[in-house]
Amino acid sequence: MGSDTDGHRGIELAIYTTMGLTIHYKGILKKPEMVYPLIEEMSDVAQSMGWNYQVMDNDWDLPNTSFIDSEGSIQGHLPLKGILIKMHTKCESFSLLFDAKGRMTNMVTMALGENEADWQHTKTQFAPVEIHISMVKLMKYLSNRYFKQFEVFDEGKFWETDDEALLTQKHSFLGDMISKLGDALDKGLNDESVNNQGLVERIEAIITEMHKRSRK
Repeated sequence: MGSDTDGHRGIELAIYTTMGLTIHYKGILKKPEMVYPLIEEMSDVAQSMGWNYQVMDNDWDLPNTSFIDSEGSIQGHLPLKGILIKMHTKCESFSLLFDAKGRMTNMVTMALGENEADWQHTKTQFAPVEIHISMVKLMKYLSNRYFKQFEVFDEGKFWETDDEALLTQKHSFLGDMISKLGDALDKGLNDESVNNQGLVERIEAIITEMHKRSRK
Protein backbone atom coordinates (compact mmCIF):
# COMPACT_ATOMS: atom_id res chain seq x y z
CA MET A 1 0.00 0.00 0.00
CA GLY A 2 1.39 3.45 -0.92
CA SER A 3 1.87 6.30 1.49
CA ASP A 4 -0.90 8.79 2.24
CA THR A 5 1.13 11.39 0.36
CA ASP A 6 1.25 9.26 -2.78
CA GLY A 7 -2.41 8.26 -2.51
CA HIS A 8 -3.64 11.81 -2.09
CA ARG A 9 -1.47 13.51 -4.71
CA GLY A 10 -4.17 13.43 -7.39
CA ILE A 11 -6.80 14.59 -4.93
CA GLU A 12 -4.70 17.56 -3.84
CA LEU A 13 -4.41 18.61 -7.48
CA ALA A 14 -8.18 18.39 -7.84
CA ILE A 15 -8.64 20.81 -4.93
CA TYR A 16 -7.10 23.60 -6.99
CA THR A 17 -9.09 22.84 -10.13
CA THR A 18 -12.51 22.32 -8.45
CA MET A 19 -12.41 24.65 -5.47
CA GLY A 20 -14.85 24.00 -2.65
CA LEU A 21 -14.73 21.96 0.54
CA THR A 22 -14.92 18.30 -0.49
CA ILE A 23 -14.68 14.87 1.14
CA HIS A 24 -12.83 12.23 -0.92
CA TYR A 25 -13.33 8.58 0.03
CA LYS A 26 -12.86 5.04 -1.24
CA GLY A 27 -13.38 1.57 0.16
CA ILE A 28 -13.99 -2.15 -0.22
CA LEU A 29 -16.71 -4.01 1.68
CA LYS A 30 -15.79 -6.88 4.01
CA LYS A 31 -18.01 -9.05 1.82
CA PRO A 32 -19.95 -7.96 -1.30
CA GLU A 33 -23.23 -9.18 0.17
CA MET A 34 -22.88 -6.67 3.01
CA VAL A 35 -24.22 -4.11 0.55
CA TYR A 36 -27.76 -5.26 1.42
CA PRO A 37 -27.74 -4.41 5.15
CA LEU A 38 -25.82 -1.23 4.32
CA ILE A 39 -28.59 -0.17 1.91
CA GLU A 40 -31.27 -1.02 4.45
CA GLU A 41 -29.55 0.85 7.26
CA MET A 42 -28.74 3.95 5.21
CA SER A 43 -32.28 4.02 3.78
CA ASP A 44 -33.59 4.09 7.35
CA VAL A 45 -31.21 6.93 8.23
CA ALA A 46 -32.21 8.95 5.16
CA GLN A 47 -35.89 8.51 5.92
CA SER A 48 -35.37 9.50 9.57
CA MET A 49 -33.49 12.65 8.54
CA GLY A 50 -35.84 13.57 5.69
CA TRP A 51 -33.08 13.23 3.08
CA ASN A 52 -33.74 12.25 -0.51
CA TYR A 53 -32.09 9.01 -1.59
CA GLN A 54 -31.93 6.56 -4.48
CA VAL A 55 -31.29 2.83 -4.19
CA MET A 56 -29.56 0.91 -6.98
CA ASP A 57 -30.03 -2.86 -7.02
CA ASN A 58 -28.88 -3.85 -10.51
CA ASP A 59 -27.94 -7.44 -11.34
CA TRP A 60 -24.26 -8.10 -10.58
CA ASP A 61 -24.36 -11.31 -12.65
CA LEU A 62 -25.09 -9.51 -15.91
CA PRO A 63 -22.12 -8.06 -17.81
CA ASN A 64 -21.32 -4.38 -17.80
CA THR A 65 -22.64 -3.03 -21.10
CA SER A 66 -22.73 0.60 -20.02
CA PHE A 67 -21.26 3.43 -22.07
CA ILE A 68 -21.48 7.20 -22.32
CA ASP A 69 -23.29 8.34 -25.44
CA SER A 70 -22.62 11.43 -27.55
CA GLU A 71 -24.93 13.51 -25.36
CA GLY A 72 -23.10 12.53 -22.17
CA SER A 73 -25.81 10.16 -20.90
CA ILE A 74 -25.03 6.68 -19.59
CA GLN A 75 -26.64 3.85 -21.53
CA GLY A 76 -26.63 0.08 -21.06
CA HIS A 77 -26.51 -2.12 -17.97
CA LEU A 78 -24.58 -0.94 -14.90
CA PRO A 79 -23.95 -3.87 -12.53
CA LEU A 80 -24.03 -1.68 -9.42
CA LYS A 81 -25.70 -1.94 -6.03
CA GLY A 82 -25.88 0.65 -3.29
CA ILE A 83 -27.43 3.95 -2.34
CA LEU A 84 -27.05 7.65 -3.19
CA ILE A 85 -28.04 10.05 -0.41
CA LYS A 86 -28.79 13.74 -0.96
CA MET A 87 -28.20 15.19 2.51
CA HIS A 88 -28.84 18.79 1.45
CA THR A 89 -29.98 20.53 -1.73
CA LYS A 90 -26.64 22.37 -1.94
CA CYS A 91 -24.47 19.33 -1.23
CA GLU A 92 -23.45 16.68 -3.74
CA SER A 93 -24.78 13.18 -3.13
CA PHE A 94 -23.09 10.85 -0.66
CA SER A 95 -22.38 7.96 -3.02
CA LEU A 96 -22.22 4.38 -1.73
CA LEU A 97 -22.24 2.28 -4.90
CA PHE A 98 -20.41 -1.05 -5.30
CA ASP A 99 -19.45 -3.52 -7.98
CA ALA A 100 -19.74 -7.31 -7.67
CA LYS A 101 -16.44 -7.49 -5.77
CA GLY A 102 -17.64 -5.03 -3.15
CA ARG A 103 -15.43 -2.22 -4.43
CA MET A 104 -16.75 1.32 -4.17
CA THR A 105 -17.19 2.87 -7.58
CA ASN A 106 -19.61 5.07 -9.50
CA MET A 107 -21.65 5.09 -12.67
CA VAL A 108 -19.20 7.12 -14.75
CA THR A 109 -16.19 5.04 -13.72
CA MET A 110 -18.02 1.84 -14.65
CA ALA A 111 -19.24 3.26 -17.96
CA LEU A 112 -15.63 4.13 -18.80
CA GLY A 113 -14.65 0.49 -18.21
CA GLU A 114 -12.35 1.11 -15.25
CA ASN A 115 -12.16 -1.81 -12.83
CA GLU A 116 -10.38 -0.53 -9.72
CA ALA A 117 -11.81 0.80 -6.47
CA ASP A 118 -12.12 4.49 -7.20
CA TRP A 119 -12.07 7.69 -5.16
CA GLN A 120 -15.51 9.22 -4.71
CA HIS A 121 -15.91 12.96 -4.18
CA THR A 122 -18.69 14.78 -2.35
CA LYS A 123 -18.55 18.59 -2.25
CA THR A 124 -20.11 20.05 0.88
CA GLN A 125 -18.95 23.67 0.46
CA PHE A 126 -22.33 25.23 -0.27
CA ALA A 127 -24.28 23.38 2.44
CA PRO A 128 -24.13 24.16 6.17
CA VAL A 129 -20.99 22.94 7.95
CA GLU A 130 -23.20 20.54 9.92
CA ILE A 131 -23.81 18.53 6.74
CA HIS A 132 -20.05 17.94 6.41
CA ILE A 133 -19.87 16.91 10.08
CA SER A 134 -22.83 14.54 9.72
CA MET A 135 -21.37 12.91 6.61
CA VAL A 136 -18.02 12.26 8.31
CA LYS A 137 -19.76 10.80 11.37
CA LEU A 138 -21.69 8.44 9.10
CA MET A 139 -18.48 7.47 7.30
CA LYS A 140 -16.80 6.58 10.59
CA TYR A 141 -19.70 4.36 11.56
CA LEU A 142 -19.86 2.68 8.14
CA SER A 143 -16.09 2.16 7.91
CA ASN A 144 -16.07 0.12 11.12
CA ARG A 145 -19.21 -1.86 10.43
CA TYR A 146 -19.05 -2.70 6.73
CA PHE A 147 -15.60 -2.09 5.23
CA LYS A 148 -12.34 -4.03 5.25
CA GLN A 149 -10.62 -1.06 3.60
CA PHE A 150 -11.74 2.54 3.87
CA GLU A 151 -9.77 5.70 3.15
CA VAL A 152 -10.80 9.32 3.53
CA PHE A 153 -9.15 12.55 2.49
CA ASP A 154 -11.17 15.31 4.14
CA GLU A 155 -10.27 18.81 3.00
CA GLY A 156 -11.87 20.12 6.18
CA LYS A 157 -9.64 17.86 8.34
CA PHE A 158 -12.67 16.85 10.42
CA TRP A 159 -12.17 13.13 9.68
CA GLU A 160 -8.84 13.05 11.51
CA THR A 161 -9.30 15.83 14.09
CA ASP A 162 -13.01 16.06 15.06
CA ASP A 163 -12.23 19.78 15.26
CA GLU A 164 -15.41 21.69 14.39
CA ALA A 165 -13.69 25.07 14.78
CA LEU A 166 -10.99 24.12 12.27
CA LEU A 167 -13.61 22.80 9.84
CA THR A 168 -15.65 25.99 10.16
CA GLN A 169 -12.53 28.08 9.56
CA LYS A 170 -11.67 26.14 6.39
CA HIS A 171 -15.26 26.27 5.19
CA SER A 172 -15.34 30.05 5.65
CA PHE A 173 -11.92 30.57 4.11
CA LEU A 174 -12.79 28.63 0.96
CA GLY A 175 -16.12 30.42 0.73
CA ASP A 176 -14.33 33.77 0.80
CA MET A 177 -11.82 32.57 -1.79
CA ILE A 178 -14.56 31.38 -4.11
CA SER A 179 -16.34 34.72 -3.81
CA LYS A 180 -13.14 36.64 -4.53
CA LEU A 181 -12.49 34.51 -7.60
CA GLY A 182 -15.97 35.25 -8.87
CA ASP A 183 -17.45 31.77 -8.48
CA ALA A 184 -21.10 32.27 -7.55
CA LEU A 185 -22.15 31.14 -4.08
CA ASP A 186 -25.87 30.58 -3.80
CA LYS A 187 -27.50 33.61 -2.20
CA GLY A 188 -29.54 31.48 0.18
CA LEU A 189 -26.51 29.84 1.81
CA ASN A 190 -26.17 32.23 4.75
CA ASP A 191 -29.87 32.14 5.61
CA GLU A 192 -30.00 28.35 5.57
CA SER A 193 -26.84 27.91 7.64
CA VAL A 194 -28.34 29.49 10.78
CA ASN A 195 -28.56 27.17 13.80
CA ASN A 196 -28.17 23.72 12.25
CA GLN A 197 -26.73 22.20 15.44
CA GLY A 198 -29.90 20.13 15.89
CA LEU A 199 -29.05 18.21 12.73
CA VAL A 200 -25.76 16.99 14.21
CA GLU A 201 -27.48 15.93 17.42
CA ARG A 202 -30.09 13.97 15.47
CA ILE A 203 -27.54 12.14 13.33
CA GLU A 204 -25.47 11.31 16.45
CA ALA A 205 -28.57 9.84 18.11
CA ILE A 206 -29.30 7.71 15.05
CA ILE A 207 -25.70 6.44 14.89
CA THR A 208 -25.81 5.60 18.61
CA GLU A 209 -28.97 3.60 18.02
CA MET A 210 -27.35 1.80 15.05
CA HIS A 211 -24.37 0.88 17.26
CA LYS A 212 -26.79 -0.61 19.80
CA ARG A 213 -28.51 -2.62 17.08
CA SER A 214 -25.20 -3.90 15.70
CA ARG A 215 -24.25 -5.34 19.11
CA LYS A 216 -27.41 -7.43 19.35
